[in-house]
Amino acid sequence: MSKILKKLQKMSAGEVSFRLKKKVSQELDYLRYQIIGYPDFGKQFDADTAENIKFFCLANPCEQVIEKYNNLFPGSVEKAISAADALLEHKFHFLGKDVELADPIQWNSDPQSGYTYPRDFYTKLEIFESEKLGADIKYVWELNRHQFFIEVAKAYFLTGDEKYVEKIFSWLKSWDEQNPYKTGVNWTSALETAVRIYSWSWAFFFTRRSKIWSGRNIRFFYGKLYEQAKFTEENLSFYFSPYNHLIGELAALNFAGTVFPELKGANRWRNHFWNLLEKELPRQFHSDGLSVEQATYYHHFTLGFYLQNAILRKINGFPVSDTVWRFLERGLEIAMYMTKPDGTLPMIGDIDSARSVYFYRPEKMWDLRGFQAVGAALFKRRDMKAIAHGFSEEAFWLLGNGAYEKFQHLMAAAPNFTSRDFPNSGYWIMRDGWDEYASCVIIDCGEIADGLFEDETSSVAHGHGDMLSFDLCLNGKSVLGDPGFNTYNGPLDWHRYFRSTPGHNCVTVNGAEQGIHEGRMAWSGISRPQVKEWISCDGFDFFDGSINHFAAPEDDTRHRRRLFLLKHKLVLVIDDVRSKQTGGDKLVESFLHFSHEKVRLEKEKGRFIIQHSDDTAHQVLATATRAISMDLTCGDENSGPEAGWVCPGYGRKAPGAVGRISTRVELPIQLVLAFLPYEDTDFKLLCNDNRISIKGDDMRYLFIHSDKGLVQIDDPVKLSIDAEWVIISEVSGVWRDCFALHAKSASINDERLFTGESTVPYLLIKNVNGIPEVTFRKSKSEQG
Repeated sequence: MSKILKKLQKMSAGEVSFRLKKKVSQELDYLRYQIIGYPDFGKQFDADTAENIKFFCLANPCEQVIEKYNNLFPGSVEKAISAADALLEHKFHFLGKDVELADPIQWNSDPQSGYTYPRDFYTKLEIFESEKLGADIKYVWELNRHQFFIEVAKAYFLTGDEKYVEKIFSWLKSWDEQNPYKTGVNWTSALETAVRIYSWSWAFFFTRRSKIWSGRNIRFFYGKLYEQAKFTEENLSFYFSPYNHLIGELAALNFAGTVFPELKGANRWRNHFWNLLEKELPRQFHSDGLSVEQATYYHHFTLGFYLQNAILRKINGFPVSDTVWRFLERGLEIAMYMTKPDGTLPMIGDIDSARSVYFYRPEKMWDLRGFQAVGAALFKRRDMKAIAHGFSEEAFWLLGNGAYEKFQHLMAAAPNFTSRDFPNSGYWIMRDGWDEYASCVIIDCGEIADGLFEDETSSVAHGHGDMLSFDLCLNGKSVLGDPGFNTYNGPLDWHRYFRSTPGHNCVTVNGAEQGIHEGRMAWSGISRPQVKEWISCDGFDFFDGSINHFAAPEDDTRHRRRLFLLKHKLVLVIDDVRSKQTGGDKLVESFLHFSHEKVRLEKEKGRFIIQHSDDTAHQVLATATRAISMDLTCGDENSGPEAGWVCPGYGRKAPGAVGRISTRVELPIQLVLAFLPYEDTDFKLLCNDNRISIKGDDMRYLFIHSDKGLVQIDDPVKLSIDAEWVIISEVSGVWRDCFALHAKSASINDERLFTGESTVPYLLIKNVNGIPEVTFRKSKSEQG
C-alpha cells in the first residue's frame, strides 16, 4: 500500500483528475454499449474533397511516379508484386515469424498461438495475462495494424491490377464484421487505432484511382476511418503512456484531419492536435536529439510520426514552426552519429519492431538509414547523404519526385566530427573514422528513461538497466553489442533478462542491478549516472563516467568506468568498484555480450578470441588488481536467457556468446579490459595501482596514472610530464606517441612547454623521426 500512496503523491492534481474522469467515462460508455449500442458513423463526412489534398509523392501524376520509381529502384516493382501476391495468399510475416492464415482471417486470434480473444467490450478484456492465456497480444495487434495493406496497395499503384484493391476492401469488410466499434481486443489500445489510420490512409491513396472507391464503398470507408479517429481521440494516452503511444495518437488525428478534410471534426484534428504535437516536442526528445524513452527503435517510431505530419503540412500549405524542423533534424543527427560501420543502430532499449514509416518489410531490422536519406534531402545535409548510402523508398514516397534531384545535388561528405557527445540524451560516441573499417564505441551513460525514481516509487519505461554499457566495433567488425529485447508478454525470466543489468555490457555487485524490476515494465530504486570527463582529439578519445549506487538496500557501492580509444589501435576499459563501507567480501561481476557465437576463452592467457566470418579476429584481454575468474557461455535450446542470446527483433532470438569476469573480494577493486586486433600476437595485459601495460612482440602500450609524480621518457627525445594520465605507444622500445590528460607541466629536452597554472586538458606529442610534434588544448574552447 505504501508504494501506491507514494505513486499517488507524485501525481499532479491534473493527472489524478484525468484518471478519475477517464474511469467514470469508460463505465458510462459501457452502460451505453449494453443498452443502446452505437450509431452508424457512415454519414460523418460532408463531401468528397480528398482530391484537393497533396498526399506526399502521390500528389504527382501517377505515370510520372511509376516511371521514376522504376528508374530509381530497379527490380523493386517485381519485389513489390511478389510480396503482395504472397499476402493475397494469406502468407504473412509478423514479428519474425512466417504465418499462413485461413480465409477469412480471424482478426481476434493470435496468429502465433491460435488463441481467440472474446468479443467483449474493450475495457472488460484481459489482454496481458500471456502465461494464463497462452497468447501474446502483440501478435494480434501487429496483424491488426494492417500495415501489410500498404504493401498490397503499392502493388496496385504500380500495376493497376484491381485484384489488389479488391482484396484490401474484402479485408476491411471482414475486419469490420468481426470488430464492431469498441468490441474486441483490437479496440483495447488507442495506438493500434492510430496506426490503422495511417495504414488505411496510405492504402487508400495508393489505390485512389480504383473504381472500387465510389458510392456506398467510399461511405463505408469514411465511416470506419471515422470510428478509428473517434476512438483515438476519446482514449489519448496522456499519463498512461505519454511517449510514443501519445505521439502516435496525436499524429494520427492530425494526419486524418489533414488528408480527409471531408470528415466531421477534421479541422479540429488538423489544428488542435498539431498544436499539441508541437508542445510535446521538448517532452519527447532531449535537446540534443534522442527520444526520452532511451530506446533507439522507438526513437525512430516517434520521429517517423512527426516527420510524416510535418512534411504533409508543409506540402499542403499549413504552418510548421522552425522549432519542429530543428527537433527533427537533431533527431536524425543523433541517429546518424549512432549508426555503426555496418549501417545498423545499437539495439538499445525495448522494441516491438514497429515502424511508423512503412512501405516494405525490412530485410535488416536495425538498418534505419532510410531516415538519413529523408534527412539529407529535407535538410540539405551532405553528411546524412554519406551515411544513408543511397536514396531510399522512404525519401521517395514522403518527399516526392523532386527529392531525388535534391539528394543527388548534394555532394556527400563525412560528418564534421568522428566523435561526438550527446550529454542530454546520455550517449558518448568514439570513432576513428567513417569508413566501413572504422572503430566505434557507443557509450550509454544516460538515465534509464525519463520519469523514473530513485526511491521505491515505480514507473513504467522502455529503457533498460544499461548505464555505462557500451557497444563496440573494431576495424569495422562488431565485437560487443546490446543483445536487444525479447518480448513484453512472454516468459518473465526472458523478458526481464534482456532489460537487466547483467543483460548488458555492465557490472553488478552482489547481484544488485541499476534498478529494481517492478512487474514487467516498471522500475524503482534506480541509479543515477554522472559523467566526469569527455575529451576527444585526433589521436585518442577519453570518457569517464559513473553511477552513484546499485539498487540494493543501504549500499553506497559506486561503479566508475573509464574508456580510452587509441585511434586505429585499441580500446581500454577501466572499471573501478568501491564503497565507503569496510569489511566483507563482495561479488563483482562484469558481463560482455559478444556480437557473434564464434568466441573462445583462453583462460591461461586471460583472454577471449572473437573469430569473424572473414577469418579476421579480435581479442579481449582481462586483468584486475585482484584475482579474477573468466567464463564463457553460449545459448542453446536447453539453456535460459543468461547463457547467451541475441534478440534482433521482437520475439526473435538467436544464440550468442556471453563472457563473465568475476571475483569475490573486499572493495575497492579495479578491472581492466583491452580490446585489440588478433593476428597470432600474444599480447599480455598487466596492471597495478597506477600502471597498465599491454605488450606484444615489438609493440607496447603504457597507461600511467601519474598523480604520484612526473613521468620520464628518455629515448630518443627526453620527455618529462606531470599529468593525471600519460599514455605511451612504443615500437621496438622506442616511443612513437605520447598522450597526456590534464597535464600540469611538460618539458622536452629540459625545455618547458608550460608549467604551474597553465594546466591543459590534453597534450599530444608525436615522435616523427626523432623530432617531437606537439599539440595541446589550452582550454575547453581553445585549440593550440
